[in-house]
Amino acid sequence: MAGQWKKATDSNGKVYYYNTVTKESRWDKPVEDTTDLKQKLRDAGWNVAKTKEGKVYYYNVKTKESRWDNPLAEKATEKKTKTGQIKKTTIDQVKNTANTNEHSKGNTVALATTNNTEKYANTSKILNVKSLTKDEAEKAFMDMLSEHQVDSSWSFHKMVVDLGLKDERFWIVDDDPLWKQNILDKYLSNRSEEQLIKDHAQASKFLEAFGNLLKSNKNIHYYTRWTTVKKMLANESIFKHAVVPEKEMKRKFNDYIRRLREEKDKKDESIKELALREVNEYLRSILIAPPNTIESTIEVKMTWSQLQREYITGNKRFAANKHFRLLSQHDILNQYIELVKIIQGNLASKVSDIEKKNYSRNRMARDQFKVMLKQPKLDIRADSKWSELYPKIKSEKAFLQLVGRNGSSPLDLFYDYTNEKKAAINGYASVAQQILIDNSYVWAGIEDSTRISKNITEFEKANFQNISGIIHEDGKLALLDEKDTQLVVKQAIAVKYDTVKEIEQRNLNMTRIKKNNLVALFHRTFVTKPGRFEDAVAIIQNKPEYKALENEPDIIKELFSSFVPSKQPQANTQNLSRKRKATALVQMDY
Repeated sequence: MAGQWKKATDSNGKVYYYNTVTKESRWDKPVEDTTDLKQKLRDAGWNVAKTKEGKVYYYNVKTKESRWDNPLAEKATEKKTKTGQIKKTTIDQVKNTANTNEHSKGNTVALATTNNTEKYANTSKILNVKSLTKDEAEKAFMDMLSEHQVDSSWSFHKMVVDLGLKDERFWIVDDDPLWKQNILDKYLSNRSEEQLIKDHAQASKFLEAFGNLLKSNKNIHYYTRWTTVKKMLANESIFKHAVVPEKEMKRKFNDYIRRLREEKDKKDESIKELALREVNEYLRSILIAPPNTIESTIEVKMTWSQLQREYITGNKRFAANKHFRLLSQHDILNQYIELVKIIQGNLASKVSDIEKKNYSRNRMARDQFKVMLKQPKLDIRADSKWSELYPKIKSEKAFLQLVGRNGSSPLDLFYDYTNEKKAAINGYASVAQQILIDNSYVWAGIEDSTRISKNITEFEKANFQNISGIIHEDGKLALLDEKDTQLVVKQAIAVKYDTVKEIEQRNLNMTRIKKNNLVALFHRTFVTKPGRFEDAVAIIQNKPEYKALENEPDIIKELFSSFVPSKQPQANTQNLSRKRKATALVQMDY
């Protein structure tokens, strides 16, 4: 930038910069081309240097002069002044020449100078403003504000930006922003009633301008309070001459703060997401081995306490990542848990793959063992025991290949095989029972078809030979060998024994119930025991409890002999006739 920029402060204490040559103003100081500037200084005989405090100054190599301000800026100002003087002088010379019609050589030079000056002169009104006193400039400045329809929605910054580049009257008083701020406040305070009504009708426009003012203020943050903002904007014309109630401005402020907070939360969330991704990669590099290493098939096992102690707390690599500072221990723990779940899933997947590979081998081993059990040399029957089979197969290849595999064990398969044999024997036993029924076989040891006087061994011994002979003569079970036939006979005898025993037990239970009912009848009927049994029978002979044991007179006599009447408690009749006292009538309200 060729012009010289100077620092100034507005009425709110906010710093801005204006160019003394171009009259341009802006909030940020433009960056000049230092290389070009230094070259121009060297061409003019000046060099740039700094003091020990870092302050820049200029010194002339030839004259040994030193100064704080840029000498080129002063030359530009002098050049502008001389140009104006030359312009005025040459114009006068042209006028004199026209009147006298002199065509001398000097006049010719003057005309050439005039043409060159007019050709390159800057005709901008903003750069050629006639300075006035503050009293003279006040009316012109207010007229400018009125013509541009400045209202309470205008901030001082908007006035500088919009009017400073459009209207030369903005610069009639130069280098005094405080005066301009005061004139703006005075103008807004002296508006007519019609203008105020118009401003109130444009409340939305004002609130929009107020929102822009909040946005332009870099000192307002998501945590700023309304009371602080009121003090901060106390000298702003848009705030000082507000056309809406304070609660509306506060609502607008709260909306703006809410948006700032949402933007901050969104930014923090995005940063936290980045931090979570980075800590996930960090933990993954520790917990999971690289895929191309020897340990790639084995996940590294590490507890949370060990990980925290060795790789988080006091770890330089962890501390070097500034994003990790945004994460709590809970956030890191969640990432650890997620990785552990991934590790568990990988292990489960690998185990599943191994199980699939071993499944066919396990099935083949079981099938080979089943084939071995059916070998005739083992002679496995329905009543065979594992203790009898194990010595025969403990060295067999089919047995050894099955031991230790998943699924059914050799013992399980043995029991499955013997259970199949038992089921077949039970079916043949049912056929044998039907054969005995068809031959009207009379069972030895059964009394009245309901009682067995012998135990199972004696009962089996008493009937085994007879039943075996009947089955052999019948021929329906001729396909069975001798051992299986014996098992069928034993099973048929066992079923008959269990059936009769069940009937016998059921009869005993029924007799016990009948006895209990008769004793209860005695207690209900007799307060004192009759002297003779016949007298008691005469009283209860029609009762169902007696009739149930009528065919068992010995049992009835036994129960009567042991009967002892129970003592009946005397009823307390002292208070039976007492009546409850009558209560007073209650008048209801319905």
